[in-house]
Amino acid sequence: MNQAQWTAFKAAIKTLDAGPKKIAQARAEYDEADRYMREHKRIYSEVGQQNYYKTVQAKRDTTIKAEIGKIAKALETVREYRTFPGEAIDLNSTRLMNAISVMNVLGKKLRPDEQLSIAEQFRGQPAALHFLADLYRQNGLYYADHVDAMAKPVSQEALDNLDYCVGAYEMLGQWPFDEKCYWTQHEFEEAASRYGFDVADGRDAYVEALKAARKGKSPEEQRVISDAIIQIQRGNEYGMDDSQKATLFNGVTEKLELLAHNTEQREIYQQAKTQQTVDAIRANAIRATAGTAENAYEGGGE
Repeated sequence: MNQAQWTAFKAAIKTLDAGPKKIAQARAEYDEADRYMREHKRIYSEVGQQNYYKTVQAKRDTTIKAEIGKIAKALETVREYRTFPGEAIDLNSTRLMNAISVMNVLGKKLRPDEQLSIAEQFRGQPAALHFLADLYRQNGLYYADHVDAMAKPVSQEALDNLDYCVGAYEMLGQWPFDEKCYWTQHEFEEAASRYGFDVADGRDAYVEALKAARKGKSPEEQRVISDAIIQIQRGNEYGMDDSQKATLFNGVTEKLELLAHNTEQREIYQQAKTQQTVDAIRANAIRATAGTAENAYEGGGE
């Protein structure tokens, strides 16, 4: 993707995030205006009420129609660029070469906060992030999946859901966003942050990495991660600096790796015990079969 395509993609992502919010605001303003009139209609003439509703309805509908048009166009753009066509690794990048050199030297010794710091330098560069994620995996680094997720395409489901809402409005005059997009309504805001388009106030790289690491983990691992997230979020309110957050982040990652190791050892032990039980049952069955056959043979000889 060239610079013009990235610019169009960025604008479209922001439109898909902002459009539904503007529509919700327009509808809320109409509801507030309607509530006002219902409470005060006795001081207005019939004609006054009709003109009032004509004005507030026109304002609402004009806003919604304009936003629907923007959303429909933005959907086309995001569909075109969601998988970053033509995006390639810049092998002439000094920054990328430095990152590769650091990983070649430190390998598994690279601290979790250093893993995160390297990845953050390439936010919004999907090809480089996928390349780095592979290097992280080769070196057995914990946050390889998080680095991959930083370049995750926009959810196809989110696009389809919003497209459904646009179609419902254009054909039926309905906007079923709250129901249809309930689970995907924040996808475009998250994508904007993920690609570095719109770093929202309060976004914390450590918190993002921990939230990503929490998915699919055991209850015990999730508890450790959630406790750390809370500590960092509270620390942000009371002036915790990056060094303190890095120390906490590294400690949590060590705990997670230890829990994962212990879980693996328990599974290996359980599998061994299960296999021993199966072997014992099989051996008993063989002995019982052999005994039955021997008794039958002796009985036949008599």
